[in-house]
Order: sequence, then C-alpha cells, then structure tokens
Amino acid sequence: MKYKGIIFDLDGTLIDTLEDLSSAMNAAMRQLCLPEHSPQVCRRMIGDGIQTFALRAVGLDHEFLADRAVELMRAEYQRNLVVHSRVYEGLSEVIDRLRIAGVRMGVITNKHQKEAELIIRHFFGDRMEVVVGVSETTPVKPDPIGTQRVLTCLGLHAVETLYVGDSDVDIETARRAGMPFLGVGWGFRGRKALAKAGAADIIDHPGELWTFVA
Repeated sequence: MKYKGIIFDLDGTLIDTLEDLSSAMNAAMRQLCLPEHSPQVCRRMIGDGIQTFALRAVGLDHEFLADRAVELMRAEYQRNLVVHSRVYEGLSEVIDRLRIAGVRMGVITNKHQKEAELIIRHFFGDRMEVVVGVSETTPVKPDPIGTQRVLTCLGLHAVETLYVGDSDVDIETARRAGMPFLGVGWGFRGRKALAKAGAADIIDHPGELWTFVA
C-alpha cells in the first residue's frame, strides 16, 4: 500500500449529511422567524464549522442571532442526526478492503466531538479507529491540531498518511499538517472547486480510492 493510514473528512466525504444539516438549520430559522434555505444553498454554507454555518444562514442583517441559531440548530440536529444521512455508495466496501489490507483509518471533522462520534459509530462501527471533532481543546479546521491528534492516536507520521476531503478547508488542513491530499468530487464542493483550490489529485467515485492507495 502507498500509505499506512488515511484520515477522512466527514461531511461530504464519508457521509452525505446535507439533508439532516439543512433540516436542522431550517428548524432554527423558523424559530427565529428568518427565511429558510434550500439544501443546495446550505451546501455552500457548510464546511467551516457550525458557527460559520449559522452566520451565513442568518445573514449579515441578523448576525446578532447567530449564537442563538447555533443553540437551536444543535438541539434539533442532535435529535435527528441520521434521519436522512447516508454513506456514499460504494465507500463502505472500500473501507472494508482497506482495513483488511492493514490501513489505519481515522476521521477529522468540524462537527462537534459528540455528534461526530455518534454518526461515525452508527455508520462505521469500529472501522474508524479514532474520531476527532471540535471541542474546547480542538479548534475548527484548517487548524491542524485535530489532524495531528488523529495522527498521534494512529501512531503514524503525516507523510505516510493520506488526507481525504471534499473542500478547500480540507486542502488547507492537509497542507498545514504536512500531509498528502486526495480530493473527492462527489462531495459538497465538487471537482471544479477542488481543482480551483489547488487539489492535484481528485477522484470521482469511491471505488477509485482503493486504486489510488493500493
């Protein structure tokens, strides 16, 4: 194998969480009497952490409501974490093959730690050895602290571990952590956005991940 380990982003990389995230934010918007957003609009807002998502959702004229939107959105989301979310087709099988081949795997995400753990355990059980989300001691990406913690838990060096993600935030996180990066074109940003952000390697189907790593 080309790499001893892989660190995955969560939203838009491993799991399509768009509908559950947009539903939770729109529930918050309704409670705040603010306009709702379609899933496709929310797609462009997601990726930089819930605080930024909320700021984008409430808009410049209502920035003072962003903190309340975060509270309402998180409460709703925690009640409905995996109603519509799904693993991207073909990805579970590839992860099983990678695990059998001895590749160590973990997750780094801008979700809060508790939510990230619950979602990953629901869909992947113990196939992901470590999950690191946002907490009091772990800032949002692209700060590399969380990624470095995943590496430490896996017992791997950055240069021997592949970072797989779907956004410019992931590209920058991998760069700061000193890791090789692979973009996934099926995610929230798409191939063109990844290429524009500087991704040299991009795949368009989960099956290609095995080919890239093997």
